Amino acid sequence: MTDADDSPTTPEAEAKEPLSARFLKPKPEKRPRPTPGVVPEDVEIIEGFPERQVAMRSLGTSEIRFGYAVAILGAIFTLGLNIPSMTGETQFTNAIAPVKGACTKGYTLTKDACIQIVHYQPADFLPFLIVGIVAAVAIALTIKLRRRTPAVFASLMMGLVVSEVPPKPSVLLGVPFFVFSGWLMVRARRIQKFGTTDTKAVAVLSAEQRAQRRADKAAGIKPERASRGGTTPARATGRSAGPKGTTGAKGTSSAIESGRYTPKKATPKKRPTPPPAEPKPSRFKKLIGDEE
Repeated sequence: MTDADDSPTTPEAEAKEPLSARFLKPKPEKRPRPTPGVVPEDVEIIEGFPERQVAMRSLGTSEIRFGYAVAILGAIFTLGLNIPSMTGETQFTNAIAPVKGACTKGYTLTKDACIQIVHYQPADFLPFLIVGIVAAVAIALTIKLRRRTPAVFASLMMGLVVSEVPPKPSVLLGVPFFVFSGWLMVRARRIQKFGTTDTKAVAVLSAEQRAQRRADKAAGIKPERASRGGTTPARATGRSAGPKGTTGAKGTSSAIESGRYTPKKATPKKRPTPPPAEPKPSRFKKLIGDEE
């Protein structure tokens, strides 16, 4: 008896797998649904105002992907709207309905419509072509550098240029670029206020803030607002505000003292009171000679 005889299975038998395991993929595991009213655990909340400012200025992964798509779309719109009209003179006809049987200036009445024939030269489309290409390159460059504010500006410029290309300007052509720029600003606002751009986390945090405001209003607590320069309100420091910008019981001034030395004013010396004046002799006593 050998070891090969002891093993009832062969390597070929071990290599065989059922057909269901070969062709049918196992069902993916279902992710647990987030508990309502609780921020999901996989969502990272940015704490601290400096960190949020850095996140507001930069772009995320999804924003970069959409940004490149918007840049490519802007280049396609620019070339498609301008290049065909730059091969030669373009003639475009405008038609409007007459008003009380008459046409406005520049239109000719033909049958039942007012017709205007407009001629465009290739030079008329050159500025739109140049500005559109510059805007598309600017969008791609700002997305590569991950700069949010320049990307918003470049996207708005791209939308304005595309929506004004003759002979038929249309705002609908600029809608994708306006939506993208607005989407970037909304996400920056979410980072500033909540520290995240996740929709579910923002909904939970927003509900908590509304509930806190209602509870404070019911308790008669006014919301505290920090003054400019990051100073702490008087109520938060536990000192009562005095009249005319003073705080505390002694009414000390809240203004920041300068580094210069200011000598104290000398107290004025009191002048000595003069002695009382001597009474003058009366004239009646002088006449009767009653003087001593």
